[in-house]
Amino acid sequence: MDEESKKILLVEDEKSIRDAVQAYLEHEKYEVSPAEDGVVALEKFEKEGRNFYKEYMDYVPGEVVSTEEELLRVVHECEAYSEWMKEFKEKSFHYLDGQSTKRLLHKILS
Repeated sequence: MDEESKKILLVEDEKSIRDAVQAYLEHEKYEVSPAEDGVVALEKFEKEGRNFYKEYMDYVPGEVVSTEEELLRVVHECEAYSEWMKEFKEKSFHYLDGQSTKRLLHKILS
């Protein structure tokens, strides 16, 4: 992995989890840009450039919204995205089993 691809935008609202994941990723030689929510993450993405591990705007499923009204509109239109979301989930998250935090903490504490 080259230096440019080792920067990760870490978005986690729980500070203790964010700090633990950041410490682990930095130990693994990643440059971490932590954000406590999606708004801060988007601001960092715009400010710090587009040299994160994955292009955030290309990776997120569906429309990015920043107001409650926009969110409600997107949720109400969710039926139109259901097939696309299913494909996105299968492609991007097929490995999820609900045990990621447990594995991460085990790795950090071992």
